Amino acid sequence: MEGRSRKQATIQPLVKVPHIQVPSSCRNMSLLKDLWPGQSRYLYSIMCVYDRAAGRDLLYRQYQFKLQRQGMLGYLTPEEVTHYMLQLNRSGKDPKNKQTMNLNTNAPMSERSRKVAC
Repeated sequence: MEGRSRKQATIQPLVKVPHIQVPSSCRNMSLLKDLWPGQSRYLYSIMCVYDRAAGRDLLYRQYQFKLQRQGMLGYLTPEEVTHYMLQLNRSGKDPKNKQTMNLNTNAPMSERSRKVAC
């Protein structure tokens, strides 16, 4: 038994809880002032799960890629693609997300080779 070495227990690092940004309007509510720090952290984590901003940004990005792809395939003209991209960017509620995608339309499609969009 002396030949066997015992495995030494390693200490696992603590799990880092991500910082949750709470809007100031929610922090100043009179109902939340009486909560303990643990209770407020739990409530803020629930608020983070139900946040719609990430899903909305993902949906906008999918629409942008779809428009770019339809433009590359010839379903839409470059003018239509830029028009719809501008409309999509204007419809976003987030003012910091005003970036437009770079459109690569190297070869203009002729009208007879343009496909009809369904």
